[in-house]
Amino acid sequence: MSKAKVSKRGETESIVRAPSLTAPAAGPVSWQDYLAAYRKAAKGNDEAMGLVRRPFDEKSIRWRYLGNMESHARQAIAEGASGKDNLPQIEAALRMIAAKEAEISRPDASPLEKLLAARVSICWFEMSHLDAIVAANTKVDVSWKQLALLDERRDRADRRFRHAIKDLATVRRLLRPAPAGQVNAGMAQVNVGGPRQSAPSAPCPTETAAFGEP
Repeated sequence: MSKAKVSKRGETESIVRAPSLTAPAAGPVSWQDYLAAYRKAAKGNDEAMGLVRRPFDEKSIRWRYLGNMESHARQAIAEGASGKDNLPQIEAALRMIAAKEAEISRPDASPLEKLLAARVSICWFEMSHLDAIVAANTKVDVSWKQLALLDERRDRADRRFRHAIKDLATVRRLLRPAPAGQVNAGMAQVNVGGPRQSAPSAPCPTETAAFGEP
């Protein structure tokens, strides 16, 4: 509690002021105080935001949840594909995205690979959802213009999906370079007492495939 000195008629009087939202206080911020401050800060109240930062510092899960745009994107995509009130379908969609991410990720994946694997799984679900929409609308009386717009959306989702796959494959190739080629001693030829001859070069895999060789 803060005190202010006010002079009236030459006399000094102490007035106790109400504590500010940003004033330091002992102990953690209660859940009720946090919610009250959050609602005010969400409307642009700077003073309330000062109190919100303290619970953020106390438990990182609070700001991580609010700032996790990837999680919000998953939720929005799942709701868009299932309907906002179809809770079982939303849960199934979220689990499907997570299962696809786990299928793509490697046990020893780097943080960058994990980010890209999550991106691939989200793009895959979005593309599959739009595939289903286009297929369903081809069975009903929908104008060609509407169907073309849906098909265009599906194509954009497909491009995002393919780009995400390409980025993940590129990162994996850069982080895990192929092992250096080993010398095949059986390919070397040495002629004792005669002129040195070079070993015949083996055709590359693309050449053998082109000519039907195994």
